[in-house]
Amino acid sequence: MDLLMESFSVKDARLGSKTRLSGGSLEIADDLLRSHLLEDPVFEDVGIEIVKPGEDARIVHVIDVLEPRIKTTGEIAYAGTASPVFQLGQGTTRALKNIAVITTCEFPLRRHGGLDVVRDGLLDMTGPAAGFTPFSKTINLVCSLKLKPDLDEDQYENAVRLAGVKAARFIGEAARDLEPEQSRLYSLAQKKKDLPKIALLYQVHAVGLNLNSFFYGMPFNDKLPILLHPNEILDGAIVDGNWSHPAVKTPTWYHTNNRLIDELYKQHGENIDFVGVVFYRGRFEEMQGKARCSNQVVKSAQMLGTEGAIVTWEGAGNAFIETMLIVKGCEQAGIKTTLLTFEMGGTEGVDEPLFYSEIEANAIVSSGSYERPIVLPPVSRVVGGDKFQVSPEVGGVYLDAKGEIALPDGLHIFCAANEYGLTSHSCADY
Repeated sequence: MDLLMESFSVKDARLGSKTRLSGGSLEIADDLLRSHLLEDPVFEDVGIEIVKPGEDARIVHVIDVLEPRIKTTGEIAYAGTASPVFQLGQGTTRALKNIAVITTCEFPLRRHGGLDVVRDGLLDMTGPAAGFTPFSKTINLVCSLKLKPDLDEDQYENAVRLAGVKAARFIGEAARDLEPEQSRLYSLAQKKKDLPKIALLYQVHAVGLNLNSFFYGMPFNDKLPILLHPNEILDGAIVDGNWSHPAVKTPTWYHTNNRLIDELYKQHGENIDFVGVVFYRGRFEEMQGKARCSNQVVKSAQMLGTEGAIVTWEGAGNAFIETMLIVKGCEQAGIKTTLLTFEMGGTEGVDEPLFYSEIEANAIVSSGSYERPIVLPPVSRVVGGDKFQVSPEVGGVYLDAKGEIALPDGLHIFCAANEYGLTSHSCADY
């Protein structure tokens, strides 16, 4: 299974009458895009705005981020989401780089607590929070989705998730008839017997409504681990649906631009033999489920002939138990593991750094902590809404989105402590 990724660099973007890319300048037909998204009867209105790097701007109610893409070989980008299912990970995919589609939406607060309550996500383009994600450095096309009242939550979830994919495909069409600036072939064909066999053990949060991940459009909750070709992840087989944990979520853009997979490919055939991905969900509700999941992951890694594994996870609570059980099981089976995770540590950084641990986890890379307090300075422009909501567990506290925002931790900051290292923050033990 070979995937040819062709890319185009976007240097500037503006709204206009057509969607076209010329000389690195992207014009976006915002009226057509707005009409396209409003075909879904769940939406009352859609706003389209562009936010650029270096702007004194803040984006609120952030839901997901996607890369504009198309397939040129008969399939459909992000297949299975608002489209038929096609086999991804092969053929040719074209992607626009340096620009991201961001969906924002303010959901009605119908429940004041619980794991799957939607929490507002915030993204600052400048200031102390700008370095938490790559999206302060990308040109961002923000689609602000306004929901019609009194519909079911699952209708809202489905419509908002699909809207991001539709917008990404719409913008991606600008590259349809152009010659690519760069191309790269992703293939596992190059193998050498004397190289260590390395696998990626890849967890996503998939619990249910507003806290899910979708595989070819199928919710992945209550599913046991499966083997994936890494190309499927890079090609959009996984679409995010986790809107309850902004700080530790994996937006769709992170899946399709997975830096771990990219680096493993760079090393493949030279220093390692990249044998594939074991894809699994975390946060089973009982220990039997956690043991069942971890056993399947370890067994799958063994069947791949894995000698070393990189382990990642998504979430902020007991999903980490599966992660640690997998590290333990792999080490006991003779598979050396390296875990990439954020730390806890409390507001002063002196509390327990990990939610749960096993003695076998002796190689850990930190991607920072979201538990430190932070003060965000006022901004001159806000996109997505006028208010920013915190504390949904007490019915919501609404703050002026344009003013100074003091947060007790980074829970609401979009991707503040992701488990993939796409941040400028880390922790070190000397």
